[in-house]
Amino acid sequence: MDPHGCAILLAHGDRLEDLERAGQTDFLARIVRAYAEAFGEVTVFSYGANDDALASHYAPARIVHAARSGRMGSLQAALGWGLGGALRGIAHIEVRAVSGMLPALLVWGRPRAPVSLLCGFDWRSHWLRGSPMRFARGWAQRRVASLIERFGFGRADIVMASTERIERALLDRHPRLLGRTVVQPHPVDLSLIPAKREYRLGEPPSLLFVGRLAPQKNLEVLLEAVALLGCPVRLDLAGDGPLRGSLESLARARGVNARFLGVVPVESLYGRYATYDAFVFPTLYEGFPKALAEALAAGLPVVASDVEGNADLVADGRTGLLAPPAVEGIADALRRLLADEALREGLGRSARAAAARYDWNAVMGLRLARLKALAPGAAR
Repeated sequence: MDPHGCAILLAHGDRLEDLERAGQTDFLARIVRAYAEAFGEVTVFSYGANDDALASHYAPARIVHAARSGRMGSLQAALGWGLGGALRGIAHIEVRAVSGMLPALLVWGRPRAPVSLLCGFDWRSHWLRGSPMRFARGWAQRRVASLIERFGFGRADIVMASTERIERALLDRHPRLLGRTVVQPHPVDLSLIPAKREYRLGEPPSLLFVGRLAPQKNLEVLLEAVALLGCPVRLDLAGDGPLRGSLESLARARGVNARFLGVVPVESLYGRYATYDAFVFPTLYEGFPKALAEALAAGLPVVASDVEGNADLVADGRTGLLAPPAVEGIADALRRLLADEALREGLGRSARAAAARYDWNAVMGLRLARLKALAPGAAR
C-alpha cells in the first residue's frame, strides 16, 4: 500500500492538555485541519494518557498515545515503544521539537517517511536553562543536549526555524544542516485580528500581557515596573500558570490594578488586542513569541524586553520599544510610550504593516508546498 497521511509528533513529554492550558489548542487544531486537506489523514502523537477528552478539538485527526498510564508508562514514552506500527505507511512525519524525534529514532525499524522538524525556539538553549534530568548538569547536561540534537537533526529532511536567529544558531552548531534549513515563522491570521484605530489613552491607560504565568515570563518585574510608574494604570494578564497565586499577592502588596483573566479563548483574545493602549512583554527569553506577533498584527504599541525572540520580531523604535528585562528598564519604556500619542500611533501602524510577513495564508501555503516537495518522486 502506498504511504499516505501525516503524523504529528509533539515535543517529548508534551500532552494535549498542556497545550490547552497554554491556550494553544485552537492554533494546533487549525494546523491539523490544513494538513488533513493536504495529506488526507492526520495522526497526532501525544504523551497524555488522558488526552482522549480533547480529541474532538482536533477532528478529523486521530490521537495516539505515546505512553500509557502505570509504572512502565515513562519508560514506554522515553523509548517510543508501540509507535512503530502507527508510523508505518505514513507519507510524512512532522516533529514539533527536536526532543520529539526520540520516539521516531528509537522505534524498531525507524520510519522511512520524510521528516520535517519544527524549531520554534532554540531547544538546546532553553533546555540547558532548566533540564528536567537531575543527573544531567554541567558538562553532562551539555553532552546530553548535543547528542539529542545530533541524532535528531541527522534524521530530519528539512528543519524549519521560526526566525533567522534560530537558523543561524543551528547552523553554527551543526554545519551539516546547511541546505536543509529554512526560515518558517509561525502563522498569524491577520484577518481575524482587528486593527487598532484610536491611539488616545483610556482612563486609566490599559496594558495587556498574554502568556503563561511562569518564571520565564518575568512577571514579578512587570508588576514592580507598573507600581513604579506612579500613575493609575490597569494591567490585564491573559494566561495561567504556576505563579498565579504569588503574582496576585504581589499585585495586591504593590497596589497594582491587575486583573488575572486566566486562559482567554483565541476568538475572544484576537478581538481584545486592539482595545488596549499598549502590550507589554517583559520575558527573559523566547523562541518565536506568538502572542507578541499577534499584538503587532493588531497594531498595538509594544514594550518588550530586549532578549532573544522578542528582538527578532520588534525593530526598536520602529515597530515597538525594546527595554532591558529589569524593573527600571520596563518602567522607563512604559513611561515613554504612555506619554507620547504620536509615538504610540507610529509604532502601532508600523507594527501592523510589518506583521504581514506572518500572514496565515502565505506562511501556511509555503509550509505545505515545502512539505509536499519532500514526497518521494516530487520535483526538487
